[in-house]
Amino acid sequence: MRARPQRIFIERGGGPGGERLRADLDPVSLPPDVAGAITRLLDETHPPTDDDPSDAAYDLVLDYGDHEERLRYDEEELPRDLREALDACLEAPG
Repeated sequence: MRARPQRIFIERGGGPGGERLRADLDPVSLPPDVAGAITRLLDETHPPTDDDPSDAAYDLVLDYGDHEERLRYDEEELPRDLREALDACLEAPG
């Protein structure tokens, strides 16, 4: 089990009109379904991030204060409930 981040940044391509959707989350105040989804992702072993950008990918940046970790998940590798929980947090940049 890894340490929990202080902040979580999520970005996903392919939103309405093709724009990227983003979220800046405080792990302490996450809704239970989102917290559970992110906890499941963090508890899994994940291979190193592939730097090839994809519109159907979720990028998670985990900010631990003294360092950051970037994870990328292709849409099809995430279960539907995890995608829905992450999508509920995302919004188009202002």
